Amino acid sequence: MSVGLFAGYYPSMSMKRSPKDLWRQAKQTVDDERLREKPARDVWEQEAVFHIALFNHRLTTDYPVTSWPTMRAALMTGYTLMGVLCPGCRQRGSIDLRTISCHPDTSINALIPYLKCGRCQPNPPLAKIVALRLGAP
Repeated sequence: MSVGLFAGYYPSMSMKRSPKDLWRQAKQTVDDERLREKPARDVWEQEAVFHIALFNHRLTTDYPVTSWPTMRAALMTGYTLMGVLCPGCRQRGSIDLRTISCHPDTSINALIPYLKCGRCQPNPPLAKIVALRLGAP
């Protein structure tokens, strides 16, 4: 039997932790990681806003679009509305990118083959992306 400072301590037995304590520790770990990544995330968001602004400028001035933003960049910066135009009947519309289920690194031009005008059926032309706009939060 042990006597003194460690009386009653058995190293082979571990103290069980409550689910509340485990949840609190996991939340603290996630919060610490977010704080550590915050400066990098701010830089990513600034770069994404710049690239989307450049993309929108190229669309409006008929410059060739050499790089397309990804879904991640659009969703991270709040540019969640994609304006589209049917070249056949000139109908305009908007698509909320938050409702589309695809990989975050998918380029937004990968969505073009799936955008079909209902008025130009049975052989609709490919839609044209007009701009990315800020959506409601």
